[in-house]
Amino acid sequence: MMVFRYFRCSFFGLIVFSLIFPIAKEAPTIDVPPGTEAIIGEYGNLGNPINDRAKGFLLQGMVKSAITNYGNFISGDEYPSGVWKDYGYLYDVSMLAGVPGQKYSNVFKWYKVSEAPISSLSDADSEAPSDSWDQELQTGDCELSGTCSWADEGIAVFCSSEAYDAWCGDDDCGTCQTLISIDDECSLFADQDSCESEFLSNGVSERCKWNSIDEACDKNWDCKELGDAASCFNEELEMGCGWVNDGTGGEFVDVLFDHRNDQGTLGRNVTSATKADHFEMYGPKQWSISTEYEPNVVCLSVAYDQDEIDNPNKTNARIGLVYPWAKRASLDRRSDFDFYNYGLDANAWTEDDDYVYYGANVAESWFTRIDGAPNTNWQPTYNARNYTHSLNVKSGDLFGSTPYASSTSTEPLLAHSAYSSTWPQAWNPDTGEFTTFWPGSYAQVFDCSLPDCLDCSKKHDECWYIPDEEGDRRFISENDVYMEFDDRWAHQGNRIKVDTDTGYEQSGYPMGIQVKATAHSYGVAYAEDIMFVTVKVFNESDEMVMPDGTLLNDGEGFDYRDMSFGFYMDADVLMGDINGYSQSYHTPADDFMEYEKYTIEIPSTEGDGATDRMNISMALIGDYDGYSGGGLSGYSMDDPTSDPGTDFGIVAVQMLDSPLAKEDIDIGNDGTIDIYAGEKLKMTDWHWFDWMGRPGVVGSSDIGGGSAGSPRSANQEEIQYKIMVGDTTNLSDSEKLRFFHADPSLDELDPDFNPHFDNVEDLRLTSFFDNDEDGLDCVLMMTSGPFDLNVGDETFFSFCIIFGQNKQDLLSNAEFAQIMYNNRYQGYSPPKRPKVVASYDHGQIKLHWNNDSEFDKDVVTGYSDFEGYKIYKSTDGGATWGGPEDKIYDNSGIQRGWRPLAQYDLTKDEDENYCVSIEQVFENGDVTCRSFEGFESNVRGMDISGPDPITPWFTLGYNTGFDNPEPLTDEDGDNLWDEGEDFEDVNQNGIWDNAILTDEPYIDSDGNEYQYTFVDNDVDDGTVYTYSVTAYDMGIAPPFANEFVVSGDSGSNFVEESVANSSNPLGFSNPSGYEFVEVSRGTTVLEDNFIQVVAGYRGDFSVDDVIVYPNPYIGSSGFNAANEYTRLIRFSRVPYDPDTNTGANITIYTLNGEKVFSWNVADVLEEEQCVTCRQGNDGYSSWWDLRSVNNQEVAPGLYLYRVEYNGQSSVGKFAIVR
Repeated sequence: MMVFRYFRCSFFGLIVFSLIFPIAKEAPTIDVPPGTEAIIGEYGNLGNPINDRAKGFLLQGMVKSAITNYGNFISGDEYPSGVWKDYGYLYDVSMLAGVPGQKYSNVFKWYKVSEAPISSLSDADSEAPSDSWDQELQTGDCELSGTCSWADEGIAVFCSSEAYDAWCGDDDCGTCQTLISIDDECSLFADQDSCESEFLSNGVSERCKWNSIDEACDKNWDCKELGDAASCFNEELEMGCGWVNDGTGGEFVDVLFDHRNDQGTLGRNVTSATKADHFEMYGPKQWSISTEYEPNVVCLSVAYDQDEIDNPNKTNARIGLVYPWAKRASLDRRSDFDFYNYGLDANAWTEDDDYVYYGANVAESWFTRIDGAPNTNWQPTYNARNYTHSLNVKSGDLFGSTPYASSTSTEPLLAHSAYSSTWPQAWNPDTGEFTTFWPGSYAQVFDCSLPDCLDCSKKHDECWYIPDEEGDRRFISENDVYMEFDDRWAHQGNRIKVDTDTGYEQSGYPMGIQVKATAHSYGVAYAEDIMFVTVKVFNESDEMVMPDGTLLNDGEGFDYRDMSFGFYMDADVLMGDINGYSQSYHTPADDFMEYEKYTIEIPSTEGDGATDRMNISMALIGDYDGYSGGGLSGYSMDDPTSDPGTDFGIVAVQMLDSPLAKEDIDIGNDGTIDIYAGEKLKMTDWHWFDWMGRPGVVGSSDIGGGSAGSPRSANQEEIQYKIMVGDTTNLSDSEKLRFFHADPSLDELDPDFNPHFDNVEDLRLTSFFDNDEDGLDCVLMMTSGPFDLNVGDETFFSFCIIFGQNKQDLLSNAEFAQIMYNNRYQGYSPPKRPKVVASYDHGQIKLHWNNDSEFDKDVVTGYSDFEGYKIYKSTDGGATWGGPEDKIYDNSGIQRGWRPLAQYDLTKDEDENYCVSIEQVFENGDVTCRSFEGFESNVRGMDISGPDPITPWFTLGYNTGFDNPEPLTDEDGDNLWDEGEDFEDVNQNGIWDNAILTDEPYIDSDGNEYQYTFVDNDVDDGTVYTYSVTAYDMGIAPPFANEFVVSGDSGSNFVEESVANSSNPLGFSNPSGYEFVEVSRGTTVLEDNFIQVVAGYRGDFSVDDVIVYPNPYIGSSGFNAANEYTRLIRFSRVPYDPDTNTGANITIYTLNGEKVFSWNVADVLEEEQCVTCRQGNDGYSSWWDLRSVNNQEVAPGLYLYRVEYNGQSSVGKFAIVR
């Protein structure tokens, strides 16, 4: 509700100010005591929100994208921008949140109650029911003042009980205040004596005491305490104050007239001077609420000239009831933030503010085209750089080795679940230290034993929980990126009127909506083509501090009605490659789109053999003819059978989660309820439009719309909201043509007209289809609504971006996305990543990894399903993992992966005796197995090898084992393959695979043990090689298998029976089982199984060969004094000659050139006797303990180092992150 307050205890206000102000400096929202008023700047200065912007990277699967925290989940200004495989597809994916500004009067039934006959009105509108309406509801006497310019035309009064019910419900909509301003009321009379004479006759002697009226109205607080309108009125009437039915406290606060371009005139609220809950209309554009008669009514007045009248029963009357949030103080001026006309008291949301109608509103970040997008509606939450992510590490520090960031990039990073260095810190009073914490959510766990989980169904929230113990928690995907943003800076998206330099050209405004979102990145094969985004939306309008230091609605906030949320998507197939934007690839005008909505039935996730119904609804965008820029060819939307190439595919957006419907909804407009009240809304509107004519531009072909000097349409906010909710009311023919594409053979009056979903079957017939280009520049809005969001409430959304090589591939991925959504965005998990390190020599690289993967469990099934390891090799940093001959294709010709350099798996005997679920692991490596009810065996009892039954283009292995090399003709008896010797190529990879299990584990300089070693002799010195060692599982075997068993006493009869499979005792993925799952190869050296190595002679290096590891160094926030010297950074391959005991000099500097520490390798070797520097398998290494020349711990940050030896010098850098 909108609240006006009429007195203020200044002493109390000062106390509140002193208590609240410091909190405002420390937190983005503030708890405000009731009864305070918002003074400009009272709650502090928020500063520049640009300083809180940060960036995230989703790089795990085929889908790779940068993510931002200012409303554009994906932006063409940040790279990678929706990259799939080798090319970029997405220019913008942006969050939308919209509310209406008013509700059209025509949705209510109105009756004329004034005496003037109007022949143009229908009988239903021209006379009020005689048994329901009191004829005292009449117009006032215009002749009394002699100032009515409309007197020759007259006015008509209409009343509606339906409007009252919508406005007030069962409550009184009013407030205790001065009934009518004394100046306004007495201005109707020639002088004060006439005014007093008129009112004295009614026994209201105090009404016209001009000098005492303000004093009398100070008693309105006493009046308010009386509790009801009648008592208040009778008590306070003599004092000039009383209960006024001004709509305060209801769903609406005013009546709007002349609504055009989402602007209009606020009506005047009039109330009788002599009767409570009564009115006297004395001019047009007035309104009042009356509760004296039955039924209660809202009344309004309109002018008419003979037969011309604005009938509120018609949409063309352009009359509406104004929502509280759309009535705000007018703009005063623009500075660092916008100032508003708060009246003489300078208090926001009080009676003397200069209120105007702002209209509908949509928070978005996609429209601006100003460099850097500083004026987006969404901006990071206040102080996000401390509350949601860390500034201690930059994008170049973590992702400088990838194609998507330079090593010198200094952009702040959002919180990444895989990299704790990006997490914010909080003070831990127990330890007296700042501790990093994950600001986002964790994966939910399904548990039938929960008290409210009555039917043990994964469909119900009551059967899921997040573990309380930190050690039991896990993240949702392989890398979750968390962000928070809100709309408090929405005003900066408005242009100031050029002609007057005052007032807004558009009138977007902050709603106090906060968004907490997480983007999820998956490297596993079943989800590598999908990017999920989960969103929580909060109504913080009562606590969110605005840029001018005030609170919305004086700290009361707003209960929003008929909200709609959704997403704007601009896909250009294509727009770039893995290296960034490319003009040669960017061909947006030759794209096309389709819409898919259907229902599928899949095996139930409950493992009971039943099926689940799932609704698929998504918009697809691809290249029209299959030929893009740069000579690339791919999937054709025009002729899918043409198959011009496989360079690119198609992309789609699918809405998954949504708020609940507040009423039954017939989306199809066919008389059938599609969504019942209480069900999830899902997607309720989908509209496409040509980018050149996007909402907000003037005309239909403004390429510059959104730039600083380009004009914009006045109704930009209203147009966007109407697109979001499928409302064509009072739009121009041009606007309907641009934004609503229903069946062109129908108009909006046709009963089959559907304004909610655009028709794409006739898309080629529209004027937007460019015959020269044979395509369109397609953009779309996909939304869900309407729903209500009260102060303090939250709701949920989620969507996913899906890619596919062709339409069938994409639909298959979409169906699996729906399955993952039903499992809380989770699927079967691969074994844990192996931890990989490397050593090298001339012409040789050795990979060493541990066996942790073998004891890991699937998070869904609880099975210990490890099967083997795969080793991959790359010469381009991991962009590819081999040549064209190493690509693996499925039966449809779609690339599904890469052929590994080597593969090792369990032997047949090991498979058969492997625990189905490991319960305990002992220090010697022995295990105990979990038992399952109904099964005598607790081991697999089956061989796992050969092609995967579900995805036969991949092999599960050849039963190689880990300690048996491939058989060979060992002519020289060295147990190694030499050039020319024959061997049995079990792995079918063209190379001889030695045993990987070593007699003695490899031990690194930190004392960590690695059980496996793989030797690669096919390397050249000086070349950077990238390796990945992955672990994969056996998949899920069908719960039942058909076997022939002996029947009868003779033992000669065999019958086929269904026998339970002991390797799947809980019956998952019934009836067919599920494909194997492999951990992703990784994308950066920060991931355990991803490593880059250079071969060469050990101990003979130049200054340019020095390598710093780890880089960045990621440590804890504090250290144990007893162990502080174990915190080390290694400088490997340092030049040193043991014969002459001469070595390199290493110096550490800050970025400002300040010397931090310096030492000589030879001196350290001699003095420290290899305690802090040692010669290992990596040659000569020197270790620095992160302390300065003053023996003080160095601060986190970026540092330079210089290596000098024999007249040569080299400079590098490294980062230290807490």
